[in-house]
Amino acid sequence: MKSYAHDDVPPVWAAHNSCDGDAILPWETGQNIRIEGSDQVYEIVDIRYTPKIWATTHDLVGLDGDLTLQTCFYGEDRMKFIGLRSVTVP
Repeated sequence: MKSYAHDDVPPVWAAHNSCDGDAILPWETGQNIRIEGSDQVYEIVDIRYTPKIWATTHDLVGLDGDLTLQTCFYGEDRMKFIGLRSVTVP
């Protein structure tokens, strides 16, 4: 998402609730996931929660990972950002 572009924030991809974004809400640090359509495995290395309103990219500065997934909580003023790092699986 270009609106989240910042030198100190990994690239962000939105996983909107209307596109099954709720699937990432229960994920926790240390969990490994595979993004559909790719053989690459990623480890969740960082999680940030921000409000939906008044949050800025500065709230994500320093988020660890190679890329970030974002989704919102239903009926709440908060979003979840998940930092993912690619890992090699034996």
